[in-house]
Amino acid sequence: MRRRIKLLLLWMLATAFLHGCGGENHTGEGQEVSGANGEFTSEEPSASGEDLFFQELLLEEETWRDNSLDAYSATASFPLKPQEVGIVGGAREYALGSTCGAVFKKHLFESLEECWDELKTVTDQGGENSVRLAFRDDTHNQAWGIGSIMGSDHFMMWDFVVAEDAEKTYQFFEVDGQQQILRRISIDFLADDGGESPSHILVDQEGNIHFTTCYIGSQLVDDSKPSKTCYIIADAEGELLFKGDCSGNAIRLVSLYDGRVGLLSQLTDSQGRRTGSRLEYVDPGTGETVLLAEFGEDAPKALWRTENCYYTLWDEKTLLFADNKGLHLADLAGNATEDLYLWSNHGIGISQIEELQIREDGRVNLIYTDNNGDGNLLCLEPTREQVEIRKIVFAVPSAMREVYYPTVVAFNKKYPAYHIELKTDYDRTALLTELAAGRGPVLVDTMLTGFEGNQKLWTPLEGLFAGEAWEEALIPKAMELGEIDGTLYGVVYSFGLQTVVIPKEEPTDWDYKTFLDLIEADSSIQAIYNGQNSPWIFISNFLLHGLEDNYVLDAGSGETYFDSEEFRRVLRLGMKYCTEQENIESVEPMLEGKVFCNIIDVRRPELIDLYRLCYGEEANYIGFPAREGAAHYIYGQDPLAVRITATDEEKRVAGTFLRMLLSEEGQTEGMKDPNFWLSVRKDVLEEQIAQVNEQSMPTIYGFTQITLGEDYDREYDARFLYELLEKARPRKYFPKDLNTILIEEVYAYTDGTITEEELIKRLTRRVELYLAEQS
Repeated sequence: MRRRIKLLLLWMLATAFLHGCGGENHTGEGQEVSGANGEFTSEEPSASGEDLFFQELLLEEETWRDNSLDAYSATASFPLKPQEVGIVGGAREYALGSTCGAVFKKHLFESLEECWDELKTVTDQGGENSVRLAFRDDTHNQAWGIGSIMGSDHFMMWDFVVAEDAEKTYQFFEVDGQQQILRRISIDFLADDGGESPSHILVDQEGNIHFTTCYIGSQLVDDSKPSKTCYIIADAEGELLFKGDCSGNAIRLVSLYDGRVGLLSQLTDSQGRRTGSRLEYVDPGTGETVLLAEFGEDAPKALWRTENCYYTLWDEKTLLFADNKGLHLADLAGNATEDLYLWSNHGIGISQIEELQIREDGRVNLIYTDNNGDGNLLCLEPTREQVEIRKIVFAVPSAMREVYYPTVVAFNKKYPAYHIELKTDYDRTALLTELAAGRGPVLVDTMLTGFEGNQKLWTPLEGLFAGEAWEEALIPKAMELGEIDGTLYGVVYSFGLQTVVIPKEEPTDWDYKTFLDLIEADSSIQAIYNGQNSPWIFISNFLLHGLEDNYVLDAGSGETYFDSEEFRRVLRLGMKYCTEQENIESVEPMLEGKVFCNIIDVRRPELIDLYRLCYGEEANYIGFPAREGAAHYIYGQDPLAVRITATDEEKRVAGTFLRMLLSEEGQTEGMKDPNFWLSVRKDVLEEQIAQVNEQSMPTIYGFTQITLGEDYDREYDARFLYELLEKARPRKYFPKDLNTILIEEVYAYTDGTITEEELIKRLTRRVELYLAEQS
């Protein structure tokens, strides 16, 4: 099933908090971790974070054996992939035998004579066989589809012959496990113009051939008309038993528990909107249709609404259904009664069920396609033996779960003795309390907790990415975003770049004073910048770049500059230009001279094309004002950290996972999610740029979403991105407690609670006290 696309929109106001230091310092005390819920108990936790720990060998890959976390376990799990040859495209279909799975692939080449078909089988013992099909001696020499024969390791395929008068004659042929043709069955009741062709094939245990057809002839004349689809049953000799029109609905054939074939239909209205589903059985002998189950809009979405909906009869009173979580049982009313097999517990990322058969002994064999579109054979049976498994918990925000999920799945499959569990139901205060007590999740997305201010909670990760291979692969500036005082405590997996654009060619550089002078001298503007507007956000975004670079204090000496004409000018400009309640448009107002500058973020390469189309290729990306001149900034998504009181074994698991997350495969999977930004790997970042094309739809808050069409320019994207990356410095923020003081006081001033002089006195007193306490 296709993963649901989510958009993470980060407002300017949230930036100061989400990427700020956040949270008080807590000291994690070394103590034994509770053994409840399968957590580790075998080692004393190491709070020292000794250097070079992560340079050691972490986890060794083990012989695969499924775990016993669910009611069912896998006895076999094998990839079912054809050869990768020819050009992109060509049909790919799957069929399921009693002890094997098959994939049929048409390999296409530029020359028709070079095209060929492949039939590959994989047994439940892992044996593979791949053949190049040659069923006939004529010039066509190809097949067009494959289907399962229930209760057998044979398959049913089909092809056609074109006569001299252009009429087509269809035939089915049965092949065995060695791909030898056992018999041919002529079909003479399909339209001979080639418009009506078999689609999905499934043979029941009585030998009747069930198949669906799609008639595309009407579309060739009028593409506004939907294609006609039919459900057909023929006997073992090819004689027509039943034909029903199913046009307008999405249909598929499913194996029932007793060897019969069911018709599963997703129902749609005249606008193509899904409205329900039903499962029916058509008696081949009488043509009588029996309704087995039916669901409307009040039923669980997995039973009618989701794309690639799949369910069948488990027994006469029970349904077996699949969703993006796993395989489940439900009653005929759709009420779930039992989870049989949850994909994430076994390292499986599933796109859809291709074929599934329920065996008499309760076993389930199925073929599924994964998130890469590749087939896999999976054989399940009731769990009979408990397998030891060690769990660790990974705390993540719900919005980021899908970014990590593919790597968690890959880890759980590669290391079946361990299991990483993604958990999202955390309260910030409760989580920090738990971590400070030496307990809680081993891996933490620090969006939940804050990062730098909680240094004592995290394990130093020095050595985790040591070595020439890693150093060549990773972008140093991005990795440094996980450092605290020069030591790696967190892993940043994707990053963004931020700068300021102005509509004029000059200036090309500025510091804080020049920036404010230019604003004050520009009588045509109505606002200083785009986006959400307030005096505090103006101050925070443009004048506070950390303790070492800001316009209001000197952290080294403890001196503040609130009681100065310079700060009073900042307040005046903020109150004059930054009090609009509504967001300011990001393009036209600046181009018209009404807005002084705009802040832009580059989190995906296609956004560069969006800015180029909005502002022009010669736009002046000057950067933020800073103490020593203009600055561009690099910032990461919140680092992933490892709890300092984790056991050595837990740290090895966490370190292995983090390496997988930053591997080429892990980053490539992550970048498919819209909440993933620019990759920290050089090769994957290049791939992100290469994937910008006509269909790209750059999306970011404040800009109208467009489809690039022919307006993309990869060379410009690459040049702009790498130049900006070269100039960028890490984005720094005030510590949370100091930030809170400024927010409280500035907002009290802007809402009229205190006067300007009271604000200056209160800021001076509170901030200088804070700085004195930190010295």
